[in-house]
Amino acid sequence: MGLFDKKPKKEIINEIKWTDEKAVVLFPFDCAEREIAPSAKLVVAEKQVAVFVKIYNVLNIYETGTHPIKTSDIKRIQEEEVYVYFVTTELIPIVRWRTPNVRFKSREYDFSGTYSFQIKDIQKFTDNILANSDVKMSESDLFKKIEDFINQIICKTIFDSGKTVDNFSSDVNLQAVALETINKEITKGGIEISSFDPQIEEEYDEVYSPKQVISFISPKKQQLVTSCTDLQTKYSTIINKTFSTLMANKSKDDVFTLSDGENIVTALLAVVKKDYKKIPPEIKVACDLSLAIIAPSTLEKTKYIKSAVGVAGGVAGIGMVLGALGTVLGWGAGVLWSIKTFFVGVSLGGPTALVIGGLTIAGIATYFAFSKDDNATLAQKFKEALVKQTEKAVETTWNQYKSRFE
Repeated sequence: MGLFDKKPKKEIINEIKWTDEKAVVLFPFDCAEREIAPSAKLVVAEKQVAVFVKIYNVLNIYETGTHPIKTSDIKRIQEEEVYVYFVTTELIPIVRWRTPNVRFKSREYDFSGTYSFQIKDIQKFTDNILANSDVKMSESDLFKKIEDFINQIICKTIFDSGKTVDNFSSDVNLQAVALETINKEITKGGIEISSFDPQIEEEYDEVYSPKQVISFISPKKQQLVTSCTDLQTKYSTIINKTFSTLMANKSKDDVFTLSDGENIVTALLAVVKKDYKKIPPEIKVACDLSLAIIAPSTLEKTKYIKSAVGVAGGVAGIGMVLGALGTVLGWGAGVLWSIKTFFVGVSLGGPTALVIGGLTIAGIATYFAFSKDDNATLAQKFKEALVKQTEKAVETTWNQYKSRFE
């Protein structure tokens, strides 16, 4: 080091906050390159909770808002004696789980699937998971810890069910009972899961030879797709099953929410991407416009319509997708013609052509408003619109992509 070398100055911050919007479990505040001002405030955004943790102990939990920080705490944070975590209370959609080498009737097998989860009780979560460590955990460390915690309980529930593997992977009622059992256990960690979708693993650990695997389990085969109709049926089954599972896990007073719709769309698009090796714009438009139905405000409806407009440019089959939507929502010929004209006009005119024939995105949003419909009716409209539009999207893309399914 040279005689006149200086250490780089740290960034002076007046607010301890986390503004990254990506949907992850937690955000550990890092002060390695930052100097906390003596008058700094703690800023907790909506759907976040800030937690001050000292090894194995939760010191304070702060809800949404701006909070003063004690001078002594600022010093302890800066010296990393106390760690600050920002925990999201948003639903985390479509997490992959796997129970490797589960023993069942003297045999071992791999079982996997997906679930969505949400931190429901921040005190239990911080006491039993977040603070249960002697080191500062990174985002990936804690996510792995949560996954391991949930996986162990799923594994035990599957084993204790006493059911055959094939039955468990195909029986929706059995899955619903298992989900209830799992949630009774993981609530000890302040967590709740939904969208539980178990499947038999088709790829096994190398410790098993093919002969050994076949001897104790018949893997659930992927649905064979040889025609456009097969693919339409596959996607409608995914939508209907995910919808039914979500609704089955709701209590009498629970409603179908935008988050529920987003979970269904996420599950669908995950399979679409695997099949097509991409997400065709026709299917993306179908998903966005379906979500506009269940979105609770004009602002949120407009967001999804804008997204649909953004990917619809130059899509030849967009008219068929919109036609399916119009049928479900009861649009007259005039309304449907106007909306089709708008989408085609935007695709031809580019971003500047956002007003076609006097119609704007905000104007289109009014056709997605159903103030007189109850939540159950809206949920059905969302599901039917997603199914019908996806069917048309598959129809318009089949000839272009059918070689992928041969």
